Order: sequence, then structure tokens, then C-alpha cells
Amino acid sequence: MDMIAIGVVAALVLIVVLAAVGLRQRVPSLEQITETDASTCAACGSKDVTHPAEGVYVCRCGFRGGPGLGAYAWKLETERLAALGEADRAALLARARADAELQLGAARGDYEMAERAFRAGEQIVPIGRGEAMRKTELYEQVRELLPSAERHLTDAIASVEKVRHLERGGGRMNEWYERLKGSRETALTVTGMQATAALREQLREVGSVLAGLERELGPSPR
Repeated sequence: MDMIAIGVVAALVLIVVLAAVGLRQRVPSLEQITETDASTCAACGSKDVTHPAEGVYVCRCGFRGGPGLGAYAWKLETERLAALGEADRAALLARARADAELQLGAARGDYEMAERAFRAGEQIVPIGRGEAMRKTELYEQVRELLPSAERHLTDAIASVEKVRHLERGGGRMNEWYERLKGSRETALTVTGMQATAALREQLREVGSVLAGLERELGPSPR
């Protein structure tokens, strides 16, 4: 291949890479999206949106959002649940409870392993290279286990919410998602003397959410 052809290929590759980078920059992830109004699509920036409810929009690109989306989705879900027959309602309740118990059980397993690793690491005084390496290894285990516990808890919230609503009524539980944020970024990145305090706080927050969701779910009916 001559130098001109090589140059053309390199230019085409560069264009494709830059286009991909630009696309990633224009379309944020859900974690990056913070919405304050329903006039502009947070995913693509378009103002060509329709409004199925106050504070909610549907964009031509397919993205749905707006500050009122959570409340609107909950309204639709409660209407759907209210229209169910007795048999369908009982079956849905059983499935939701089983899923909630599965996710909470998995979260508790991760949390308790993380807690044991943290306690063991906390007791180590890193006066030598071996002790320091062991302490670091144990804290890395905590950093791996806590996000796993949080993912299970996040999945559990919607099921617990549904069980609570079907069994005894109750509103949305969206505040529980916020409770999982806490000191996550700090706990997963800091090192040295700050690591112990950050991980202890993150363990406390995850444990508190876990215990709270277990109380909200309650025991299985006999």
C-alpha cells in the first residue's frame, strides 16, 4: 500500500474515532443525566418532545424523561395493579416477594462478607510490608463487595415497593435509591488513613438500607 493510500485510511479511521467520541459526549449515561425541566431531551438535546403528563416528556429519539417521570410511572403502575383480578394480583404479589427476598438475600451475603473483611483489616496495624499488603487486600475485598450489595439492593427496591403497595398500600420508595449514594465515591477511591473511615461509613449506609428494606418487606405470610 503506497503512502497516499495509507494516509487516506488513517484519515478515515480518525474521522470514525472522532465521530464515536462526539456521540458519546452528546448522549450521556443515565447516571450523568440530571433533569430540571421537561422542555429539552437530556439524551440528545432536542426540543422536539411531547408531554404525556406534567413534567414528563417523550423525545423523538425514544428517550423518556423529565422531573415528573418517576411519579408518572408510579401512577401508571398503581392503575395497572388496581385493574388486576384477585388471582393475578396474588400471583404478582408472590413473584414480587420472591424476587425481593432473592435480591435482599444476595445483598446480605455480600454485605456480611464485606463487613467481615473490613473488621479483619481494621484490626491490622500496618507496621510492616506484609501487614500493609494484607490490610490493603482486605479493603479491596470490601470495595468489590459493596457495589455488588448495592446493585442487589437497587434491584430489590422496586420489588419491595410493589409488595408493600399490594399488601398494605403505600407510596413510592424512590428515596431509598438516594440513600444508597452516600459516600460511595469516596469509599471506593480513597487510600491510606482515610480509607478506614470512608469504608466504615459506606458499610453503615449499606447496612442501614438493607435492614430498612428487610423491615419494609416483612416476613412471608404463612
